[in-house]
Amino acid sequence: MVMRITVDKSFAIFQYLSLDVVGGSLCVASMSVKLLNIDPNQAWWLILALSVWIIYSADHIFDSLRNKNKSSILRHKFFFTNRRWLIPLVIAITFINLILATAYLKPKIVISGIVLSLLVICYFFVINMAKSYKHAYIPKELIIAVIYVLGIFLAPVIWYGSIPPTEVLFIIICLIIIVFTEGIMISYYDYELDMADGHISFTTKYGKENTIRFLRGLNVLIEISLIIAIIRTDSDILFASILVLLTMNFFIGIIQLVPNNMVIKKFHRIIGEGIFYLPVIVYLFW
Repeated sequence: MVMRITVDKSFAIFQYLSLDVVGGSLCVASMSVKLLNIDPNQAWWLILALSVWIIYSADHIFDSLRNKNKSSILRHKFFFTNRRWLIPLVIAITFINLILATAYLKPKIVISGIVLSLLVICYFFVINMAKSYKHAYIPKELIIAVIYVLGIFLAPVIWYGSIPPTEVLFIIICLIIIVFTEGIMISYYDYELDMADGHISFTTKYGKENTIRFLRGLNVLIEISLIIAIIRTDSDILFASILVLLTMNFFIGIIQLVPNNMVIKKFHRIIGEGIFYLPVIVYLFW
């Protein structure tokens, strides 16, 4: 029983710190280098992992400071309770990551990364400071999806040296939409907690019924597009990548079909983050 509690608590902290998201981003990145047939700088993997962790941790810190210890969301409570060491840690790792990027990556990648970071800062400003945000609504989940995917593909595309083929651009767009739908799905299950804390999400903005309808429609649209693409491709690596995206989208679709299932309610976040580990299959076997 003690062992079970310890394991459960350790896994909860693992999730609070978004280490599951970091792992998923590296798996998606592994597919990106296969798609573009490049051999990345080994330091890039660490720099990418740290970058993802910094962005997600900063987001959680902002959210935790808004509601302080009154937050209904356990992750935010964790960040607020441990803010005295987490905030300095995030700042220190940010500086370390900047040094690593400057030392090991091309100047073009570093500059592009800084520009993307500035966009992230603007995103934080909009959702945390702007009083008119509720009226000029841009889905937070969409912004996160775009930043997440572009951040992963940024260095590989620059190493590639030109605009990627149309098929790869299609995969990037589909991946953005899948990340977007996963974010909306999480907001669906976090609806009550977000309402209690006053957080704006896709579901708090449009309601649970409209959200699930939108998700199902988008899921079907992506599934049909991917099926057409996989039928038309004659490339093994593209076939494998599209098949992985089909599987990822399929799992999100299954969750939407039974949104009130008790098992789904309990494990929706694990399933949602878990699908982003599937792209590593392309890296390992193709």
